[in-house]
Amino acid sequence: DKVYPYKALVEMTQMNKITKISGCATYLMNKDFDGKWMLSQINNKKVVENEQTVIPFLDFDIENNRVSGNAGCNGLSSLIWVENKNIKFSEPILTKMFCEDLSMEETFVKTLKEITNYKIQGARLNLYKGESLEMIFTKQ
Repeated sequence: DKVYPYKALVEMTQMNKITKISGCATYLMNKDFDGKWMLSQINNKKVVENEQTVIPFLDFDIENNRVSGNAGCNGLSSLIWVENKNIKFSEPILTKMFCEDLSMEETFVKTLKEITNYKIQGARLNLYKGESLEMIFTKQ
């Protein structure tokens, strides 16, 4: 019904008889991503809420390889690609609300587009650009 980017080979042994089945496959994302993650640190700076901005967050939908959330003022939506410890976000689609201060949102979107890999440690999601820790999220 679909073309998938991977090949799968399954070997079953029953009563000394080996049966091989092959086909196409897809990579399954880490289910630990599921849910809402609040930004707690970006570019080595703690994130605090104020009157002009909302604390950015990401809400992962791993079944559909999508993420939605808020970038600090506007809502956002992006496709995601995850394999092993690598992660890539597509160009985010943003709503167009008026906000007095877009500095957090601009930094958030720019940094998100540069992310290359991740590490989940319990309720903490670290996003990296290469070896550099760029963003820290806390699961809600």
